[in-house]
Amino acid sequence: MKRFLLILVIVAFAVSSSMAKDGGKTKKCTVTLSDGTKISGYWIGSGRKRSSVGRYGIFTLNTIVIADTPDAETGIGYDANNAVKFVVRNANDSIEYLSLYAQKAMTMPKSMKHGKNKSFWRVVYRKNGVCGFVEDAFDVNISSRPFGGASYSEKLTRVYCYCLEGDAHVIPYWIPEEQYLTFGMRTQIRYSFERFPKVAEYIKSDNFKMNQIYENPIGFLDKVVELK
Repeated sequence: MKRFLLILVIVAFAVSSSMAKDGGKTKKCTVTLSDGTKISGYWIGSGRKRSSVGRYGIFTLNTIVIADTPDAETGIGYDANNAVKFVVRNANDSIEYLSLYAQKAMTMPKSMKHGKNKSFWRVVYRKNGVCGFVEDAFDVNISSRPFGGASYSEKLTRVYCYCLEGDAHVIPYWIPEEQYLTFGMRTQIRYSFERFPKVAEYIKSDNFKMNQIYENPIGFLDKVVELK
């Protein structure tokens, strides 16, 4: 049993460490802390955990480990709760992670309520004050059985979120797979953008087609930028 647990720990470390490597090379990075302090070094490891954003379960990046040298085996861990952002530098560009809360579970997007802990969210879209993010997620399905009880299942997928510059948390607006065909999905998307009346009206109108967001979830944010 102890050997089995040790194997799990080694596997978990290998997965988290692989995120910090690019082509086998440890990435240079800088983390900006809440007090404005900037720490630069090499990203050698990270910590992820299951949490939630809105009604979706997600796997979030919560801790990053930075060392002074690329071949170091140990470093200092920095928690997202104590940071503003985290920037990873590649050969020709950089990748930015913002430290943000997630929309609180079982709340409506318009309430602007968030959870208790921050995570590092990778920025994949930024235009005119709108930021977009994509995270691994698990879609939970609970259904009743004919003779009582319920069945529970999870499926790994992705969740697309957005925020405005200056927001404290991200708001989920799309999860792919079979939800494209789910009744009421258009309404759920509209709720995610209800803070922008023109965007909400557009989603409600006949001009909006579900395949616009199904085929290019991140690209849909261009429409949000246009109308907000």
